[in-house]
Amino acid sequence: MNDTMIDFQYLFENSAELELILSKELTILSVTNGFLSLTHTQKLQIINQPFLSFLQSKPDSESNVNLLHRQLKHAIHQQTNIQIPVATYHFKQNQFHQQFHWQITITPVVNHHKEAVIKLQIHNHVPQVSANSIDNLSLTAILDKSLNEIYIFDVFTLQFEYVNEGALKNLGYTRQEMLHLTPVHLKPKYNEASFREMLEPLKKGESDKLVIETVHKRKDNTLYDVQVHQQLISINNQLKYLSIVLDITEDKKNQITLRKLSKIVEQSPASIVITNLDGNIEYVNPAFSKLTGYTFKQAYGKNPKILKTQFTQPGTHAHMWKLIKQGKVWHGEFCNKKKNGELYWESATISPIINSQGNITHYVAVKENITERKKVEREKEKMIVDLIKTNNELDQFTFIATHNLRAPLSNLLSIVDLLKTDTIQDERTLKLITGFKESTKMLDATLNDLLKILLIKNDLDINLKPISLTEACQYAIRSISQLNNNGDIILETDFSAADTVMFYQPYLESIFHNLLTNSIRYCSPERKLHISIRSELSKKTTFVYFTDNGLGIDLEKNKDKVFGLYQRFHSHQNTKGLGLYMTKSQMVSLGGNIEVESQVNQGVTFILSFSNKHLPAL
Repeated sequence: MNDTMIDFQYLFENSAELELILSKELTILSVTNGFLSLTHTQKLQIINQPFLSFLQSKPDSESNVNLLHRQLKHAIHQQTNIQIPVATYHFKQNQFHQQFHWQITITPVVNHHKEAVIKLQIHNHVPQVSANSIDNLSLTAILDKSLNEIYIFDVFTLQFEYVNEGALKNLGYTRQEMLHLTPVHLKPKYNEASFREMLEPLKKGESDKLVIETVHKRKDNTLYDVQVHQQLISINNQLKYLSIVLDITEDKKNQITLRKLSKIVEQSPASIVITNLDGNIEYVNPAFSKLTGYTFKQAYGKNPKILKTQFTQPGTHAHMWKLIKQGKVWHGEFCNKKKNGELYWESATISPIINSQGNITHYVAVKENITERKKVEREKEKMIVDLIKTNNELDQFTFIATHNLRAPLSNLLSIVDLLKTDTIQDERTLKLITGFKESTKMLDATLNDLLKILLIKNDLDINLKPISLTEACQYAIRSISQLNNNGDIILETDFSAADTVMFYQPYLESIFHNLLTNSIRYCSPERKLHISIRSELSKKTTFVYFTDNGLGIDLEKNKDKVFGLYQRFHSHQNTKGLGLYMTKSQMVSLGGNIEVESQVNQGVTFILSFSNKHLPAL
């Protein structure tokens, strides 16, 4: 093949005309790009294939195909040109099975190999729609009722010639106003030149349909998104543009929402997995891949069982499937395995995805890596177990120590009582014996204190009963009456808001006694002691406020020590620092609490709180 032949073939194949070269056996030897574009085919699909095999035999075209076959054979044998009038043909490779109206000219020629071949020249006739036929078929009424916008406008002037009711309603124009406008008036993104350029492929026959997305402008200047379908049609032998416009405003909004949701899912720190009804993975987000080591491609089509381990609580997966198949949401925890075999814990929420018909189509899992949290929880649990064990051992040690010391200490006390110091003349001996007596008594007091604390901590058989605050307070007041012989103490009580609490009476009397004793012991020498005790009731709690105007406590220095064992905040003699510790222990052991508010040299307020959970209704 020489260069001239190559150039001819190149020009032929790249032509926009509708032409084919057929062999004597009617197989396709060469074809123009124009024909490929019209029929939506590719060159490799039809070269060396029988031309007539692509033409479907249908009731409206079978006789036309048979006629074409006879005429082709006749042209080959007679070596004569034949023109076949416009007829209907169905091309098989057209994905839309669109019918064509072709006028075919058959010309016998000789190729560069000096072989007799046939050249087919095809003229594609665009379907004609006459105004009369529209009226006859009542298509105008159908078009007018369409919710989509439908326009017909002139090829040369672009002026509208037909506008349906759907367009008028959406745009806000009257029909008369629209007939003086062109599509350019509706499309602010186009001017006349750019709009004509956009239509050029239709005008040149390079495309039979154009689809664009743009915006339309209403009469009130508001804009909305549209998808425009443009075609070239013939009406009464005149070419016109047909435009069908779909309002895609809601689609655009949905697309924006979907893009936002997609970004959220893609950027979420939580692992997100979507499966089909069989549990096979259809989507995983980057967080899943980062955590597990499985890429999207590696996870796609797999079952989440690839992550499963024996360390998840038995029955978890069965319960999960039972719930989500019923359309319910499941929450729980898995111990899973990464691609590299490393174990990790995750908290998961798995939900069914339900379509508009109420059917479950997919399942979505949102999962959080809680490995570190589980590790901390295990450490806390171990710490609690260790603390309980240590506390029990300390209690046991204290009990054994106090029990084992009690007998020898009692013997020592008996011996001390027998010693008569008035007969001892030696001053050094007298001093040693006197110190021995004091130390022995102090050791006895310390053992008694420890026993009291152990009794509070280990007394599990205490039954809570309704106790009168008034009665408990009066009992405590009587117990310290000897400390108020001079009547210098002003003591006010008010339990009108709430007079009953669920508690243990001996403890309550002891608490009031300790607080009253503390107020008297740490009163200010500059003013008469004033003590106020009142109650306050809330829905769940009864509060008792115990206030005095004594020396107070420096809470900035001692806030964490107030209720500690053997803590002292003033330089008074004969105080052990045990009373507030006992009070706190008694309150907490029975589900209550005590807090403190204080300012130095202004006084102190202790706030007792009692739960109303088991308090009988009055």
